[in-house]
Amino acid sequence: MKICVEFQTTSGRRVASVLLAAIFLLAVAGTVAAQQLSSSQNSQSFDDNPVTTHHEISLNGKRMAYTARAGFFTLLDSSHQAKARMFYVSYTMDRGSDKTLRPLTFAWNGGPGSPASALHLGALGPRRAKTMDEYKTIPPPYELVDNEETWLAFTDLVLVDPVGTGYSYPTKPEYLKDFWSVQGDIDATGEFIRLYLAHYDVGDVPIFIAGESYGTMRAAGLAETLADRRIPLSGVILMSLVNLGPGGGGANDLEPALSLPSYTAAAFVNQKLPADLQSDFESTLQKAETWAETGYAEALIKGDRLTAEQREGVVAQLARFTGLDESFVTKTNLRITVDQFAHQLLRDKNLELGHYGAQLTYKSASANVPYDLWADPSLFSNGISGLIVPYLRTELGFKTDARYAGPWGGGWPSPTTPRGDWTSSLWDYGPIRGSYDVMRQLAEALRRNPKLRVFVASGYYDLVTPYFSAEYMISHMDLDSALRSNVIFGRYRNGHMVYLDKTSLQQLTHDINEFMRNTQAATRPTPSVQ
Repeated sequence: MKICVEFQTTSGRRVASVLLAAIFLLAVAGTVAAQQLSSSQNSQSFDDNPVTTHHEISLNGKRMAYTARAGFFTLLDSSHQAKARMFYVSYTMDRGSDKTLRPLTFAWNGGPGSPASALHLGALGPRRAKTMDEYKTIPPPYELVDNEETWLAFTDLVLVDPVGTGYSYPTKPEYLKDFWSVQGDIDATGEFIRLYLAHYDVGDVPIFIAGESYGTMRAAGLAETLADRRIPLSGVILMSLVNLGPGGGGANDLEPALSLPSYTAAAFVNQKLPADLQSDFESTLQKAETWAETGYAEALIKGDRLTAEQREGVVAQLARFTGLDESFVTKTNLRITVDQFAHQLLRDKNLELGHYGAQLTYKSASANVPYDLWADPSLFSNGISGLIVPYLRTELGFKTDARYAGPWGGGWPSPTTPRGDWTSSLWDYGPIRGSYDVMRQLAEALRRNPKLRVFVASGYYDLVTPYFSAEYMISHMDLDSALRSNVIFGRYRNGHMVYLDKTSLQQLTHDINEFMRNTQAATRPTPSVQ
């Protein structure tokens, strides 16, 4: 429609200018309104109403009712454009008129690229996969049972699938790069937590976050992000704290020393240590730790300045604490990699150690075959990956034909290069690679909130994220003695997934319950100027 206005006088021309300006502003306003409507329609085109089901479980002899919710939250940017949808499963205990504030824990796994299924059905949720020591046949017909060790006994739970894992996805393919980076991943998880707290109006409860493996990097960095967003955080749980390697890993002098105690634990459980070290587990590890940070670390730093006699002495000690032959250790330049150790320790039996749990072994094809991820029994355990989708569909009523995505690709269409769709090969580590930046973020969160507490859980037999390395990282966060006491360590005679046998599962649950019970709830900070 065209509008023509003609005036003959000077005052008329002023009126015309005003009218034209008004018409222009109305047109602009109409355009903005249309954009907002389009944006609003975009944000509302997704159904974020969860599937809700009700269940019961027996805990300590008492029947407890709980509510499960499985669904999505849509992440909107500042222009209200939908960028991603994050899938979650939450469990809340039904408590009737009891209004006591109950802790709320957000939990996720690692990878990067892993969904929350391992923690969900392995340790935290009200239903779990049987541990391998509960089966009579190997391999068993994997099955779920009520989890008497569920964290739901003392905290409500939200199991989170980061974007690109499980059922979570970006709304456009080009958005994936915004989430598959260290900081982008942390930022998105923080926004999910804000959405959940706002939607369910639970901002006043004690909030904990728990991550496993790479998920510990997410949790450590997120502690500061939540503080920036004025979301009160009471505790951080880091399970199998990932190590990017001091100085970048590889040829540095600390990494071999930090790995040594885990090699000793692995040799102990496989009965390969000298007799005097094979009798008492704790005492043996203490000796290994002492030598690792004294004689061994000193020798690694000296390098080729070692005399021949000194080198022979280090070789003898290294062979003693690893269970390896001196002739083999001599060829390693005093730096034994995980692949070398796992392949060599039980070479006489043609067995290889599981990298993620050295108490588990498998047949080694030959001395020249590289590590086979798909053969390692410590990475694929008790059937969780095959149980999660049937559980979501049948017991929680969440039905979709979408692929439940994991870190190893497998989607359609197939990649054009080997491992081209593995999340780790597509992940943007940025400047985080080779530094402890997220540990700095965690340290900053501790300084800003002196009540914040951290629990670090590690498996003795984990060769991928060694327990001594985790304790090294914590001890280099430059914390004063008061804040240092806020960090609690738990060690378990297990591998990367510290809860894979019944005893370790029970111990972990007990330790986390005590950790939460002794943590003073953070208070909501004074509202910001916003």
